[in-house]
Amino acid sequence: MEDVSVRTFFSLHSTGIANVLDLGGGGWEDALWIKNHGANNAVVIDKRMPEGTPPVGVEAITGDYFDISVQERISVMPQFDFIFSCYSLCFNPKEKIIANLPFYFNHIRKGGTFLLLDFTDEETVVTHREDLFHKEWLFEMIDASFSRREIKTQAVFEKEHNHTHHIFQLAAYGKK
Repeated sequence: MEDVSVRTFFSLHSTGIANVLDLGGGGWEDALWIKNHGANNAVVIDKRMPEGTPPVGVEAITGDYFDISVQERISVMPQFDFIFSCYSLCFNPKEKIIANLPFYFNHIRKGGTFLLLDFTDEETVVTHREDLFHKEWLFEMIDASFSRREIKTQAVFEKEHNHTHHIFQLAAYGKK
């Protein structure tokens, strides 16, 4: 089975991806990896960033990606080829996601891609989150903005904490 991760996804789909946005990255590791593997520019938004200066080619914005001040900064940037969110979106309520996620879809260039990695409804370890797996309201948002989507699931054993996470990857291709 193919690994369900942003790095594997990017490795397989990186052709033509110049500008990348990481929503809720928790740091700049994935964005830096993507930058070093073919992207021209990478922007990361998260409430908690590592201390220090981000690496060259990575712009770090400290804040909630649904805050208007953060969205104002994004609105003046060139459109993105690839926007992804890994294990972050689910920690927002449905109403906030519905009200704000289309803003980011509007900042993906025509033909661009959105990738969501999050927890399936089988996940028991991570609690206090919005269950996004197979939710019609989320699929309706995706389908209104993209030409096609695909979902993969995987159970991943985390050695450090000795438990298994149940995750899914939702890839939306071809921004309309």
